[in-house]
Amino acid sequence: MTAIENAGRWLFVVVSGFMGLVVLKLLMSHFSDVGNPGRNLLRAALALFYLATAWGVARWRPWVYVLALMASAATIVVALRRLPATPNRGTAGFLLALWVLCLLWLWLPGVREKFKPVTK
Repeated sequence: MTAIENAGRWLFVVVSGFMGLVVLKLLMSHFSDVGNPGRNLLRAALALFYLATAWGVARWRPWVYVLALMASAATIVVALRRLPATPNRGTAGFLLALWVLCLLWLWLPGVREKFKPVTK
């Protein structure tokens, strides 16, 4: 494994774990909001999705490769749509750049090879 593959792995774990914790914090701060219980369920599922993806990438689990691609691509699309209306564009742009780096890391041939299932 090259240094870029290893650094990209930990970058993805930190960025995805951070997103999961931010969504979890958002869930906890609005948990008493009974007006829309579906929103809390969506936030809980999203937090679990990001945290599970971070855990799977940290452990090189084969099942997480597609989830990581989905998390990266979906987060980039949502960030691009929300960027013009975001009051703090610098932070949003920085997070967007980190997710783009994570997506590019997932496309590296050595990374794809590492996520392939081991057959015995």
